[in-house]
Amino acid sequence: MDNFYLTTTNGNISTASTGTFRQPNGGYTGILAGGAGNIYFNHAFTLLNTTNIYLAAAGGSINAATDLTINASALNLTGNLIGSGAGTFTYAPGRSFHTLSVGTGGSSDVTISDALVTQIKAGWDNYVFGRTDGAIVSNYTTAWDDPVKFLTNTAFRNWVATVADDSFTAIAGSSIELRNASATITANGAGDAIVLSADDGTFSNLPGPSGLSAPNGRWLVYSYWTPYDARYGLLPDASEYGKTYPLNAPNTIGAGNRFVYMVGWAPDLTVTPNAVSVTYGDAISLNGYAYTITGYSAYDEAQDIVTGTLVGSTTYTQGSNVGTYNINRSSGTLSSLIASKLGYTFTYANSANAITVGKDVDGNTRRCGE
Repeated sequence: MDNFYLTTTNGNISTASTGTFRQPNGGYTGILAGGAGNIYFNHAFTLLNTTNIYLAAAGGSINAATDLTINASALNLTGNLIGSGAGTFTYAPGRSFHTLSVGTGGSSDVTISDALVTQIKAGWDNYVFGRTDGAIVSNYTTAWDDPVKFLTNTAFRNWVATVADDSFTAIAGSSIELRNASATITANGAGDAIVLSADDGTFSNLPGPSGLSAPNGRWLVYSYWTPYDARYGLLPDASEYGKTYPLNAPNTIGAGNRFVYMVGWAPDLTVTPNAVSVTYGDAISLNGYAYTITGYSAYDEAQDIVTGTLVGSTTYTQGSNVGTYNINRSSGTLSSLIASKLGYTFTYANSANAITVGKDVDGNTRRCGE
């Protein structure tokens, strides 16, 4: 395993064209400008290494005119990193199995320090962190000035209250996780201000109803299916089913805040008549009859508000003999907050033994002559 170093004793190092420098055998890569020398990436440039990259201009600075992409297990800087204020800064771990923290915090394999994040935000107007085949990516940075995107094949985790002045995007393979009650995401950009995607996985929103906020635009969350998510009270304007982020980009999704699910159908809410006991000879009305709704995802039932009526029938009539009787619910006009926001449908169930008729005070159990 060989290391590669490009050095000057007292002079500048600059790129002559757009290009990529790849260290193929796992050794270190060093670009070291000695004395008062500077490093100039005058064109879009990519540095790839599975281990460490060293950029040093102790008496000068490290300058990038536009896009700069770095894949490394560690980025070691001596001297200020200065961007032109335009282009995209991209950083990914050099190995796909290395975890990444953006901002100081946690215990990932690779950490981009708060100080380096500050330089990146000052120097570029777009930021991308992680890799599409990569391990867990965690965000510990509370403020982003320009569009920021996180990429991972496993989990994206947000650990802090984060405010993006523009857009906030996270594309994950297994899960999008807002990891604690304070880990809200706010994006002040217009249009698709927040886009979170875990097409094959889950969405976990521990901050609760205020977990996502896009006051000047909207938020979109792509995941596998609503029963597997932990929304904790976060509700969209509407939901869509049978769609994924790769095949159904945000500009193809209906207006407003939305959950978008890979599974092609919404869950059913099953309405079942409650059991009731009556005394022989009593009349019974099915108007306003109590019922139970099942099929809710976690925490949805407590949040739901159901209105409307049911249409049903029974073989029981006043004076029917002691015994059990059915209630069949053929239809209804029920609607609910959860159903309207998440696209749930109502299914009306029957109960063969919903009504139990008991003896009256005189012990009568049936009509005379029966």
